[in-house]
Amino acid sequence: MSGGGISAPLMLLNSIFGTALAAYGNMRVSLLINLAVVVMNALLDYMFIFGHGGFEAMGVKGAAIATVVSEIFSFAVFLSLYIGKRTDYTPMVRFSKNLLMRVVRIGVPAMADRVISSASYLIFTGMVLQLGTDVYAGFQIGFRIEGLAFMPGIAFAFVASILMGQGLGEKDPDKSHRSVMVSLYYAIVMMFAVSLAFMFMPEKLGGFFTDDPAVLHQAALYLIIVGISQVPLGMHFVLAQAVKGAGETKKPFYISILSMWFVRIIPSFIAVYIFHSVIGVYLAMIADTFVKAFLFWRLFHQGSWREIRV
Repeated sequence: MSGGGISAPLMLLNSIFGTALAAYGNMRVSLLINLAVVVMNALLDYMFIFGHGGFEAMGVKGAAIATVVSEIFSFAVFLSLYIGKRTDYTPMVRFSKNLLMRVVRIGVPAMADRVISSASYLIFTGMVLQLGTDVYAGFQIGFRIEGLAFMPGIAFAFVASILMGQGLGEKDPDKSHRSVMVSLYYAIVMMFAVSLAFMFMPEKLGGFFTDDPAVLHQAALYLIIVGISQVPLGMHFVLAQAVKGAGETKKPFYISILSMWFVRIIPSFIAVYIFHSVIGVYLAMIADTFVKAFLFWRLFHQGSWREIRV
């Protein structure tokens, strides 16, 4: 079985465990586990891709192995917590047709969003790989560093989703709105700090993972460009999770897919196969982030989520 075939079901199960914990307000455990996984993945990438710590250099294969090992670790931790009854939830032991239909109505668009977005990301990374091993390695390092850095944005996004649901459960949409805006404010502050770090000390950050000048240059280039988009990325995280927390999953699906393909994938294809430019690829990527932030801002403030009945 391929690395993707192993990691895909594990990612799904880990997502279910983590989301269930967050839904009960226990975000600290989920965040710590996810943070540990990102750190582990980055360190294993460093060892397996470039051949450090006694391992042979495996390139792209090493990145795949690092991902699989990290997901196995995450699943083992979540499962041990569940078996040890240290989670806040228990499985449903009866069948409910009404609940099933509600899950399908809300979950199918969200599932389609994740599946198509994941497939689109594979296409995107495949195009980056066409630009050379150094470019791809730098991209992977930069992406892993970004994955560590945007943890605060993800955390506040989960907070926004939970508080949105609590406010609507109390039949007080204005409370939900206020809670989301507070979460958004803190996410913007945190992501602005991340943005400054990316733009003004990219070589130092990349230097933790490689001493290869060519790869370090590519990682720094990635960090400088994506540093521009960290604030809108945080906005996208928070507002997307907020409206999804209200049960609005169809419109986020349309926004994510259309923006991914028409703002990121197609322009990236042109940048790679016509201009052979990694900068063009990264500019398309951050343009996608800005467009999503703007559209989710509009969706949230239009307030259609106030009328949804889950």
